[in-house]
Amino acid sequence: MDEVKNKDVLDRVSTPFSYGEGVQPISLAKSEPAAGAISIVSGWGTLTSGGSSPITLQVVSVPVVSHESCNSAYSLYGGITRTMICAGAEQGGKDACQGDSGGPMVVDDELVGVVSWGVGCANARYPGVYANVAILRSFVVENTGAEELRSSVCCYITYVHATIAYNLYKMFLLLVVNTIIISCTGNPTPLRSSARIIGGEDANITNFPYMVGLEINGELHCGGSIISESWVVTAAHCIHNRTKEDILVRAGTSFRQNGGTLHNVTDWIDHPDYDYLSKSSDIAVLKINPAFTYGAETQAITLIETEPSVGESCIITGYGMTNVTLPLQLQFVAIPIVDHKKCEESYSTLLEVQDNMICAGEEAGGKDSCTFDSGGPLACEGKLAGIISWGYGCGTPGYPGVYASVAKLKSFSLLLLIKVAGFVLDARNANDVLWAQIQDIEGGAPKLDGRIIGGRPADIENYPYQVSFEYFGSIKCGAAIISEEWVISAAHCVDQVVMDQLTFRSGTSTQGSGGTVHEVEQIVSHPNFVYEERDFDVAVIKVKTPFTFGGGVQAIPLATEEPVTGDLATVSGWGNTGPNETASRRLQVVDLPIVDHDKCEENYAKFLQLTENMICAGYENGLNDTCLGDSGGPLVVGGKLVGIVSFGAGCAVPGYPGVYSNVARFLDFIVEATGITV
Repeated sequence: MDEVKNKDVLDRVSTPFSYGEGVQPISLAKSEPAAGAISIVSGWGTLTSGGSSPITLQVVSVPVVSHESCNSAYSLYGGITRTMICAGAEQGGKDACQGDSGGPMVVDDELVGVVSWGVGCANARYPGVYANVAILRSFVVENTGAEELRSSVCCYITYVHATIAYNLYKMFLLLVVNTIIISCTGNPTPLRSSARIIGGEDANITNFPYMVGLEINGELHCGGSIISESWVVTAAHCIHNRTKEDILVRAGTSFRQNGGTLHNVTDWIDHPDYDYLSKSSDIAVLKINPAFTYGAETQAITLIETEPSVGESCIITGYGMTNVTLPLQLQFVAIPIVDHKKCEESYSTLLEVQDNMICAGEEAGGKDSCTFDSGGPLACEGKLAGIISWGYGCGTPGYPGVYASVAKLKSFSLLLLIKVAGFVLDARNANDVLWAQIQDIEGGAPKLDGRIIGGRPADIENYPYQVSFEYFGSIKCGAAIISEEWVISAAHCVDQVVMDQLTFRSGTSTQGSGGTVHEVEQIVSHPNFVYEERDFDVAVIKVKTPFTFGGGVQAIPLATEEPVTGDLATVSGWGNTGPNETASRRLQVVDLPIVDHDKCEENYAKFLQLTENMICAGYENGLNDTCLGDSGGPLVVGGKLVGIVSFGAGCAVPGYPGVYSNVARFLDFIVEATGITV
């Protein structure tokens, strides 16, 4: 085994590679991938141990396994050394096999490992073992003379998207892709002197002031677009398996790596439905610090509301590859929108072009985005219509570029202001928290006085129906007691939760302590609830141990009639005390007037259609409101439950009152689900 463990080889070819769409070098990783990172392994090896080899190149995605776990797994074989890393699915079934040795293991377009050895193939107990490129990098540099391996003629990879099929018999994920070169020698194919973004021209940032570059370790990684003073939108695959500390945003410059201003990334979130392999919902937002200072070279771009029409001329910009090299100056090119069905047909044997994607490019090719343009803007009539996502090669005839559709992803791209106050740990509601905080798109944050937003501390004895909704031990939402066994909350709060990790805490004014904790026996969400639309946002939950009614624990009667405009309502909760604040330790309450439904509907018209199942409450000038973590909590008028906290535009944003599920319209559902009498 020792002989196997220490044999690393570099091969030099006699005829240099000619770089093109199917032949490119790959960057060598400078640091080891984190445990859990998804790696891509490719090769023509056997599909099972001792089985036959395929004709077509195969690819499989496997998670990186921690060094400690792998060393323990191979303890009977002498363990592994620091020059090795491991990857494999916990249940087995995915691995390299005979004939794959020496092939690439790739994370985020960087070579992190070389297929080395293992016990059998796809054995659940034994992950595959790979030579650790980050540790052995100096060996490669010393023997090839390629000290940095990152010049304009070297070490960039273009993954050519191709057929995805699920082989149900062999449980392999198959991607037919073009060849990947894993060393970096020889001279590049000469470039045409007119080469641009692929058919484009030099651009001045003052004409595209929303354009930014995303840098990792000082190198261009992706593009992006400014959408507010504090937020940038990009492709989700650009931040896949990255950390916030990895990325800097460069704004306000026509040049790739100098000028302008640099901004740290303090928060980000990708679309909850984003899929790395299919590139579905390939959109993400990054929060930056310091904020952008608007001027001639730095401005936000407006988000489009409807998809551009077929044939419409739109503009893409980027600092990405112009065939093989990276340009120094920003590039732009105008390309027409392509019919979706025609685009689907073009890619029918490759990747699926989904409904949340749009296509753009010349039929004859020659004009397109390319590597490192990902995440950049497709702008139509000055509005952001698409996010550069993927494509077959760069400027390939018959294969237009594919973009995440801003209009089709409107539940997250056009509704950036919409908050859903679900809180922490549940991935879907955690996404909502960050998306909700992008409220500065409509202006600065309101002044806060450290309460539920304009509220006051409260004692549970005065609001004994209030309970906290805890998930994995942390507050997630609010709820209200409606009987000895049932509470009511928002349906989005229980969407996709693990019931065993959900509890309710009653009879306490303090978040996370005191009172009585109740486990959950049953969850019943309204059957017509749609997560993206927020209609029918109501659920009832049965607790295993009934509530013992007393001074701090009581049920609240359900309203049988809707409140009228101007009624003063009371809302309570432990949610965030502001859009940039944390959850309150002490129960907070605030009084809010009921808002005319037609007026509220008009205010929200460009974001979301309000229905008769919703009521609104809040002040015209903002200042008082519910916020993140208050979702599911009670809105009370005259001692009766009239509403359930559902969503809103930011927190206490002037002109956008909070929106609540209208309890009076859900009485039949509540009675049928719980058996209580009203």
